[in-house]
Amino acid sequence: MKFAILGDIHANLDALEAVLADAAARGATHHVCIGDVVGYNANPHECVARIQGLDCPAVKGNHDEEASADTEIVGLNPLAQAALLWTRENLTDDDKRWLRELRLVRQVRDFTVVHATLDTPGSWGYVLNKFDAMASFSYQFTQVCF
Repeated sequence: MKFAILGDIHANLDALEAVLADAAARGATHHVCIGDVVGYNANPHECVARIQGLDCPAVKGNHDEEASADTEIVGLNPLAQAALLWTRENLTDDDKRWLRELRLVRQVRDFTVVHATLDTPGSWGYVLNKFDAMASFSYQFTQVCF
């Protein structure tokens, strides 16, 4: 069993297809998505459909959360805000529902996947130093975490 870990796709269908082809050529038998299926690029619906079609474990990324929300967008620069509004308009209701229902953390066999940190996954924190990493260790119940 060989896993391909996919993440930060950001609605780039061409890149996703290239990565999937490379993963297949390298013998990947299973896939896992660590979030941010949508955001920034031109194919949010198609990327959601492609990941759904893989029938693989997936977790929610910060762009997935914002793109599937019906709330006002605050705190983003104007370009990021425009991209997010465009993404919202180009996702179906089913796409948004699927993105909203993604878990923040999942255990897959003997490893854990999360888009952000294990200690506060919904805060979308970055691991920038060893102290940030140490904060998540007490929440890690597998030897490996992506």
